Amino acid sequence: MARRGTRAPEYLLLSSFALNAVDTQGSTLIFEMRNQRSEDLLISYSDVDSGDHSSAAELRTFGQMLIVATVGSPDATLNGWALVHSNPAIQPPPKDNYLTSPVGSIVPFTVHYELRDDTWDANAFSRSLRYSSHGEFRFNEFSSVPEPSSCILLVVAAIHLMSDVRRFRS
Repeated sequence: MARRGTRAPEYLLLSSFALNAVDTQGSTLIFEMRNQRSEDLLISYSDVDSGDHSSAAELRTFGQMLIVATVGSPDATLNGWALVHSNPAIQPPPKDNYLTSPVGSIVPFTVHYELRDDTWDANAFSRSLRYSSHGEFRFNEFSSVPEPSSCILLVVAAIHLMSDVRRFRS
């Protein structure tokens, strides 16, 4: 959440996303969104707390982002995935605070939106929306993305195994 007097992080702003498609399932609206920021940047921050501790990270959008709302309701939830792109050291140890998920991992995130003086409908993104928002990244629920070199090793191992099976059958 943004501190008093600061601008909200970009990942909380609907203006950071563009609408790809809308799907209606009964009274449920599903808005498929895409990140409009360069290199799918979701959030980038550097926080040095008067030298007592420091933290820095860059997260990028990974995969599909969906906003789910109910027709006539002011509330909606965006669910998506973020790639932990960087989490560098800023100060000498032990003053750095690191994310609990490693660089290269994928973490889920959720943003809750509440429209002010409006409700969700299939045409919501065709007009200006006033809203409040808050979100969270769940760094303890990460999954790893295999490195390209490990994928290559798996392919080589599979080819080797298949050739052994063919030799055995002959």
